[in-house]
Amino acid sequence: MRKALLFSIVCLMWFYPADAKNRFQPKSRYAQIKVRRLTGTYRSRTGEFKVQGLGVNRLHVQFNGTYEYRLGRELMANTGTADAMARLNGNVANFVLPDTQGCSISLAFAGNKLVAKQTGSDSDCGFGHNVTADGTYIKRSSRPPKFDEQ
Repeated sequence: MRKALLFSIVCLMWFYPADAKNRFQPKSRYAQIKVRRLTGTYRSRTGEFKVQGLGVNRLHVQFNGTYEYRLGRELMANTGTADAMARLNGNVANFVLPDTQGCSISLAFAGNKLVAKQTGSDSDCGFGHNVTADGTYIKRSSRPPKFDEQ
């Protein structure tokens, strides 16, 4: 009886590390590969998102947006920028802009598209008048972006 119990314990100790390694590693490795695939620059007519994967489910995100208008014959523009860390949950990343109240941006990734949904007004987010992150952005580059200093 003791020999059988001892044999069982030895077997569990022998096989558990290999089993645990195989069980847990693929998930985190898949997440890292997935985050790496999201890295790049996404653009629309009115803005740009730069996204850099930083490991399992973490992204560095920077937004630069504009709202162009004419004043007489002059072309004018209001601008807005945001720079934050985001946590990826499935294919959606959410982040709250630092130093703001009531402003968050949700990013849904699908293929080579990023769909952004902003919660809060332009002024809540610290953007210029009529500047918004809302919209569909197309991936234009898969290279790791160079972030503008804020």
